[in-house]
Amino acid sequence: MLAALLIALLLPWLVGLLALRVLRLPFMLTAGAGFFLGMIGLSLLLRAWSGLDLSLQFMPILLPLMLLALVLTPLAVKCRPAAPGAGTGASFIDLSAIARLAYAALLLLLIVRYAALAGEIAWRPLLGWDAWASWAVKAKVWFYQQHITPFVSSEAWLERAGDAVYTVIANDYPATIPLLQTWFALAWGEWLETAANTPWLICALALGLGFYSHCRSAGADALTALLFTYLLLSLPLLNTHVALAGYADLW
Repeated sequence: MLAALLIALLLPWLVGLLALRVLRLPFMLTAGAGFFLGMIGLSLLLRAWSGLDLSLQFMPILLPLMLLALVLTPLAVKCRPAAPGAGTGASFIDLSAIARLAYAALLLLLIVRYAALAGEIAWRPLLGWDAWASWAVKAKVWFYQQHITPFVSSEAWLERAGDAVYTVIANDYPATIPLLQTWFALAWGEWLETAANTPWLICALALGLGFYSHCRSAGADALTALLFTYLLLSLPLLNTHVALAGYADLW
């Protein structure tokens, strides 16, 4: 189960990373943005899969993802990331000993903080209002139905009694978030909220990678870039949306 969950996370991420590699962006920016591109691409694949009236199952859906990765790999290998510009600040290797120590301390603080947030996701039941009232309801239905069944308003649901339609409070919310939850539940093999909410932690980390890279590209040295990345990733509101995984606000 855990191995499948890792594959479900890493394979779409790899596809997004390889697709962005052709733009020759800095590696950390490619890695951070590649996660979001991979998740968006995954949601589109799930929509197309269900639209073809195919059953949503983990192993069959892996095949087109693997094929995409194989096709993109030779293209990505030829496209090396752009070299740092002349105005880029000092890298970690060029920092003084004290600055390196401060860098390591900030990195350790982030590791400890996000290890705690991972524990929140793993052990806390689904608590967020929108998470359990709307987003996760759709994901759970689609997981068990193995198909993207429609959600309609409560009035339309009453009128269409007997049809294979469902209703929630926010039936018109976009499908991307519950589709991602469905994907990770499919990888786990049974409905488990903590498995379905796996990408929330990685979403924040990918945001941090992209932000760090933007800081470096703007001329900040490695320590300054990490300091501002730490300030971003330790924002209480951001951390709340990681810990209360299931909301769409973080995305």
